[in-house]
Amino acid sequence: MNAFGAPQKDIDAVRARIEAQREAMRSEHAGADFPVWADNWDVVMAFQDVQTQWVRSSFSGQRMGLNYAGVNAWLDRFVRRTKRKNMFAGLQLMERAVLVADQELADKERR
Repeated sequence: MNAFGAPQKDIDAVRARIEAQREAMRSEHAGADFPVWADNWDVVMAFQDVQTQWVRSSFSGQRMGLNYAGVNAWLDRFVRRTKRKNMFAGLQLMERAVLVADQELADKERR
């Protein structure tokens, strides 16, 4: 919105709506079957948002990793500059966990 010259009040309003949606999701998932520490919740929500950025093998369709250009574009748009480095590190951690889980499932299927 900054790049397109949107007024600061509009940018702040959109940020407030995004944060309100995240708060609603935090409340909605408070009793979920899997615990997520409050400190990690923003990374979990960000990971959900960047799920469209998986790069897949053209041969097998297997996930290879996240498209970092797309992830960085998302970070630039939705995450404050001071929090981007930590958010990216959290996203990479979750990415690696998914890739390990995918590999474990593939290994089970081969047995």
